[in-house]
Amino acid sequence: MAHSKTRRPASVALMIALALLLTGCMHVDRSVNLNNDGSGSYTLTIGFSQQVMSAASSQVNDTMNSFGDQVKLEGGSTRQYQDAGYSYWAFTRPFKSISDLNTLLQQTPQSTSGSNSTGNLIGVAQDTLAFSEQDGLLGNTFHVVGHMSMIPQSGATGAVPQALQDMRESFSVTMPGSITSHKGGVTHGSTVTYVIHYGEQTDIDVVGGGADPARLALAGLGGVLLAFIIIIIALLLWRRQRGARQAASQPLPGPAEFAPVYTPAFTPPYTSAAPDAPTVASTPPGDEPGARPE
Repeated sequence: MAHSKTRRPASVALMIALALLLTGCMHVDRSVNLNNDGSGSYTLTIGFSQQVMSAASSQVNDTMNSFGDQVKLEGGSTRQYQDAGYSYWAFTRPFKSISDLNTLLQQTPQSTSGSNSTGNLIGVAQDTLAFSEQDGLLGNTFHVVGHMSMIPQSGATGAVPQALQDMRESFSVTMPGSITSHKGGVTHGSTVTYVIHYGEQTDIDVVGGGADPARLALAGLGGVLLAFIIIIIALLLWRRQRGARQAASQPLPGPAEFAPVYTPAFTPPYTSAAPDAPTVASTPPGDEPGARPE
């Protein structure tokens, strides 16, 4: 990819020059689809009128197929089709970051013959396109600025030749989420499209973005955890207040309830009562020892 970084978007002017020299027309359409994380896909579509294809079919096919081979090597895809008298080549490539996208925007098919000065024959001003990205809490915001022009550098005015009236260049960007702001262009949902024809120019300025589903899920999980914590705290406070109310509703104890209860510090062990002294039977009178009988 490094050998293509010096190629500007308007290097397609080489093919436009060929189309004009052959009294024909061409269409150049760029389309960018962005994802929330800055990845996405970029499609460059180039169409040549049947007049151009009849006059230089071999050169056009070689140039388009050579670029298509490069796109496939970089993980992209190509498609060729016919529509309304034009032969189209569509080159679609994925990108993982805004930096990668800005690099892809500089790459266009290059004619294998002639010099770069060939583009000056028609004087088409170079286009500029640049994307930037700003990180946000729930999602990224994307901004694209640029300029498209199909005005001859000589500044020639007057009626547009019939052969050039159908020349067209377009740029569209589809933002993730929604369009925040834009200058010029036509909006359809989250897509802004700019279209110019020969002798026209326009500035490009679009801001948009959307919430990242992964960040939304994380934020939702955090919200659930926060709600759970709040519920637990509220439940604990409620139980505490309930206990305080129940304690306050109990009747106050009476004076008797405050009377001290005597509890001896030491209780002697239980002992049985001493046995009664033995009872001695009294001696009948006269039986005492030593008594004289009467």
